[in-house]
Amino acid sequence: MFEVMAAEMEESLAVSRKSGAAADADYLRQTLDPVKKFSAMICKAETVERPLAEKCDDAVAKIEALINGANNPQKPSAQVRPPSP
Repeated sequence: MFEVMAAEMEESLAVSRKSGAAADADYLRQTLDPVKKFSAMICKAETVERPLAEKCDDAVAKIEALINGANNPQKPSAQVRPPSP
């Protein structure tokens, strides 16, 4: 579920940037907060399915990183051209 949410968030933010719309990062953070708290609670309590809990926590961290960079995407690095002969 969290991986799907991360993929959907990434796609949604890309479409928003392409159309020139700014994301409401504060609203997205408020929406993510209960999910983040739930994931942290599960990771803290889980003993049997620890890898699955960590996978969920990683996806929530990815979502948070997407939100934090929602309106400031990484710019591609400049490409160096070889000198002309």
